[in-house]
Amino acid sequence: MRVEGKKHPKNYPFWKELIALLEEKGHLITQVGAEGEEELVVDTRFGLNSMDLYALTSQFDVFISVENFFPHFVHYNFKGKKPGIVLFGKSDPEIFGYPENKNLLKDKKYLRWDQFGPWEDTDFIEESFVSPEEVLACVESFGKVIEN
Repeated sequence: MRVEGKKHPKNYPFWKELIALLEEKGHLITQVGAEGEEELVVDTRFGLNSMDLYALTSQFDVFISVENFFPHFVHYNFKGKKPGIVLFGKSDPEIFGYPENKNLLKDKKYLRWDQFGPWEDTDFIEESFVSPEEVLACVESFGKVIEN
């Protein structure tokens, strides 16, 4: 995901490291995303329609996602009964998070001042995200994982 040729501020910069930790622990990972995204795992599902995305998500115990469309889709379709791990960097989980999820925010100092403004005005800051080890610690209480 990019904003006018630069890295999008919602992009989690440590996916590869996190995936390596998850695979080392024996977790099964399916990557869901948009056409054209980098394939990070063998099982990738890009460009799914909403029915196929719902069916696939039904098969997993938990998902990992940045704060984007996906956590909202899961919350709405599963009525708050499918937990996830949502990675926040610049978005405020008190506004955009859901109580069934583990909403991971490294520090409020990284939140953008205008939570509803255009993302084009926001810079990517790698250190605004929690470490892969912190995400893995949250995963440990769950089963299979879907990564988005």
